[in-house]
Amino acid sequence: MDLRVVPTVDYERYAGKWYEIARLPNRFEQRCATDVTATYVPRTDGRIVVINRCLRADGRIQEANGIARRVDGQPTSVLQVRFAPALLSFLPFVWGDYQVIDLGPDYDYAVVGAPSRAYLWILARQPVLRPDLYAHATDAARTQGFDVSKLVTTAHTSFDISNRAEPAALVSPARILRGSPADAVAASRFLIALGSLAIGAWGLAAPRQLARFMGDDEALARPLAARDAAIGIALLGSRSTVPLFCRAAADVSDALRLRRRSPSSAAAALFSAGWSLATVAFSRPAPRMSVSMTRDC
Repeated sequence: MDLRVVPTVDYERYAGKWYEIARLPNRFEQRCATDVTATYVPRTDGRIVVINRCLRADGRIQEANGIARRVDGQPTSVLQVRFAPALLSFLPFVWGDYQVIDLGPDYDYAVVGAPSRAYLWILARQPVLRPDLYAHATDAARTQGFDVSKLVTTAHTSFDISNRAEPAALVSPARILRGSPADAVAASRFLIALGSLAIGAWGLAAPRQLARFMGDDEALARPLAARDAAIGIALLGSRSTVPLFCRAAADVSDALRLRRRSPSSAAAALFSAGWSLATVAFSRPAPRMSVSMTRDC
């Protein structure tokens, strides 16, 4: 069911720093402990730069950089946001819904949600929101079907995270050239994710051609392509090693299935499995998982 959004949002007034007051739990902020902020910077092309920052429990600062765009034919309060690399922006599933369902007349608070009702944020211009405004914001969300009893409030300290963030981007050319092990792992994860997404997109768009290229059963092309796309998304959206194990398991399964029909494709699948497992071996210990392997795969 669609959300009832505010009629319009003035992006220039909406720009700047917002403090997260409360949110529905989500996997993107699992490692955020306090001081969650969002900064919006309008661009001349009509899009908006999004900079999310938070303080983690280990004292490190996390930053995620993204882009927001308007949805054609919708009010200015209906946007989509991506945090995936720009080269993947042509894929529709890297864009997430960002819809403003309530907004203070002075742009002093905002309620942002998604039609799935799985995502909800209450934002304010100050680290603390007046009780009456908070009650109004939660009522606005409740009337549209959000389970506000699950909201998690965000604490804000006096710690300044403005210019001390650790970017959460998967990889950048400059970091790769510096050659640290962590950057090599990030680059490897990115390439594995890119390969999974490319094969997935190919199989979903042209299953017959992919099946012929791989020497595989055409009937399996679409399901396996969906699997590969899901693994690619999981690799981009998580730093855990679980998606890498999923990739390796999928490749071993492909190799066993193709060992007689297409030995070359089977060998390539085994190489891919080894690459994924090697990336796991060189990865730093992953944080404790709060989702299952089935969900990440």
